[in-house]
Amino acid sequence: MMIAVTLVIAVSCTRSEWDTSAGDAALRSTTTPTYTRDKAGLRRSLIDHLGRPAQSFNEWSPSVPEATCATDRLVRRLGADRFFEAGFDPAVGSLAIGWTPAEQSAVTNILVGCIDFASGLVELLVGYDKVSLSVAACIGRGGERRQIPRLLAATLVVAEASDPFANDGELARGLAELTVECLGPTDLLPDAPVAPFPDDQRNDSGDELGVGDQSGVTTTVP
Repeated sequence: MMIAVTLVIAVSCTRSEWDTSAGDAALRSTTTPTYTRDKAGLRRSLIDHLGRPAQSFNEWSPSVPEATCATDRLVRRLGADRFFEAGFDPAVGSLAIGWTPAEQSAVTNILVGCIDFASGLVELLVGYDKVSLSVAACIGRGGERRQIPRLLAATLVVAEASDPFANDGELARGLAELTVECLGPTDLLPDAPVAPFPDDQRNDSGDELGVGDQSGVTTTVP
């Protein structure tokens, strides 16, 4: 169970794409464990899936201690039987199952209490130099104020929450607002070459066009 980058919302101004294939391949695991359908198997499955190493550098997962903390609290709070009644599949390990609204809230609270989603957000943003560490830290701090960690936790519990534009775009809007707040002018420089100003252009004869000679210069942006 990993948080992937819906965070493209927050970084699309600074990079257009990243070729992560070589590094991602090195992260993938080829081992597929099996789990029993009992309390022990449930616990093992939850820890493994919550704390499973990221499958690409554009993903983040909690640490094993964080996953263990969340698992033990979840099993103690809800019980193994309720997990299986709600449709938990140990082989998949997803928490986005048939919880009641009250249970969804309880599971989300436990995840936020055990897992440092704010640090995970920073980690995702600095991967592949999407943004600088200072900008990522600013977004991480601001995320705490806007309940971004809770919204990220909800993506593991409620299937619809994985869409950043769900719930009136709460997650997308929060990340977009933080982007505007934390990115400075130098962080927004585009990757494409910048066109010269009219004063730097030349006319057809090769002469420079000065301020007083604007013939042939258009201000229309293609």
